[in-house]
Amino acid sequence: MKKIFYLLALVFLTVTSSAQNGEMAKPEVNRFRFSAIQFLNSTLQVEYERMIDESTSFVIAPSMKYRDNDSEEQTAFGVDIQYRFYVYHKERERHSKNLFFAPYGFYKHYNLREECWDHNNYYPYEESHFETSHFDVVGGGVVFGIQYVFAERISVDAYIGGGVRKALGYDGDSDFFMEPGNSGIVPKVGLNIGFSF
Repeated sequence: MKKIFYLLALVFLTVTSSAQNGEMAKPEVNRFRFSAIQFLNSTLQVEYERMIDESTSFVIAPSMKYRDNDSEEQTAFGVDIQYRFYVYHKERERHSKNLFFAPYGFYKHYNLREECWDHNNYYPYEESHFETSHFDVVGGGVVFGIQYVFAERISVDAYIGGGVRKALGYDGDSDFFMEPGNSGIVPKVGLNIGFSF
């Protein structure tokens, strides 16, 4: 009877050990990245990606912008979301490559303080004053991209696409598509670097 008990205990320990090793080998389902392109635009944006299954994932990317110079002070808080569809996967010995497309949406709240110049017809000089505005921007579209994963956990994403955006409550002049108060069709590009866990 003791031999049977020891044999069963040994089988149980072997199965438990195999299950634990299987759990340790499961692929990473979380990715955390930093946006290099947004950083060039005075914006700190981080991304969290959660794999739903082998070919789809959900991405949420909060951001904060701050820029202050002689003529303008700009702060903004926002969040981007993506639902990614991975349509191609290539596994190599040292890295993997994934192609994806992703519909996206975003919301941002802006606070602007801008210097404005007044043209005075009675005096030969111009006067300036500061105007403040608070407004929201919403939008959405689609991006197409490529993702490299190397050194087992390091990931680099690059994507390009575009969509529409609408500024709500903005009463200033915004002609160029990179200005916060612009509404219309705009491009979207990204270069994000991070790790899996």
